[in-house]
Amino acid sequence: MKHVASIADDLAAEQAWEYAADLYLFISTNSRDKHQSGEALLKLASSYEHRLQSRVSYPSLSGYFKGNQFLDLDVQFVTGNDASLSRTLELYDSLQTLLPSTREAFQASFKVAELQLTVNGDVDRAIRGFQQVFNNARSRELRLSAGKRLVDAWLVRGDTTRAIQALADVTHRLNLDEDQAQIIVSRIKILIHQVDLPGLKKELLNLSGAASPAAPIFNDGLELMALLDGNGALDDPQLLTYLNAERLIGQHKLTEAIDLLLTIRGEASSIADEAAVRAIQLLLTLDQTPAAVEQMDRFLATFPDSDWRANVLIWRGEQLQFVAHDPQAAIPYYEEVITQHSGYLGIQDVRLRLRSLIGDGS
Repeated sequence: MKHVASIADDLAAEQAWEYAADLYLFISTNSRDKHQSGEALLKLASSYEHRLQSRVSYPSLSGYFKGNQFLDLDVQFVTGNDASLSRTLELYDSLQTLLPSTREAFQASFKVAELQLTVNGDVDRAIRGFQQVFNNARSRELRLSAGKRLVDAWLVRGDTTRAIQALADVTHRLNLDEDQAQIIVSRIKILIHQVDLPGLKKELLNLSGAASPAAPIFNDGLELMALLDGNGALDDPQLLTYLNAERLIGQHKLTEAIDLLLTIRGEASSIADEAAVRAIQLLLTLDQTPAAVEQMDRFLATFPDSDWRANVLIWRGEQLQFVAHDPQAAIPYYEEVITQHSGYLGIQDVRLRLRSLIGDGS
């Protein structure tokens, strides 16, 4: 069984989910070791969960603060996978019946709550799930993860008071330092939802002192701080409007956020260009291609000197190449990135893509 499990893990690492699932199912059915069987069942459910993730038709070379956990979209869109979603939830639920009160059962409960929050949009069930794991799991690490996600779930619900109470409960019951980086991260998310710009800047400074420079969250904090510092004073109405849009995004109200972002006007020296790029990103996420293209063209005509111009040029080129299936029309957009924006971090990948379009002799 250990050998079969090793093969299954290798297949999962290669994202060969269907083949990995067959082996995990075999182990969960035939193993006499309850821990091994439970682990296999947990991984079987995970393989179904991975197949839920929307398959993008092309890998985008652009984005808006990619990987920044303060600005990432905490919502998943799945299409045509209702049966897989039901099967995933059933498998996770079965662990709670077959192996009650075990590590695997609490991990499954956490996964169910996560799916309820990010896929199903059932915030109440998510809150109950995260609370149950936080109250009853024996693993301190899992309890901390559940507690932090409980804070996030209350924010999605729009209840900052309950989010603050939940974070205080996590800090007290796990005997954590209030200046620990993970706790500061949750406070920053709460402050974004409160649209508290002075408090937000203060906590970002605290994070820069609490987090290791090698940790991804350290850079995430610096990026958010730079965004706020470079786009107006504490009472700047445009900046506050932008933060209100981020609050809506955190509540999974993406359409409302787009409408608010598109009301922000100004020069590239203000938050206006970031607001426009954020709106384009959300439109692309919602698969509203015509509206996204319209906003890309407006951005390129309005912000010739924006630091975000390269990102929008790439998005526009990708829409022509992969969606409109007119790769030759995409070439000028990629060329402008290479000739006018040499400091773009992903420029080497843009060069490779352009070379594939116009030939190796270019």
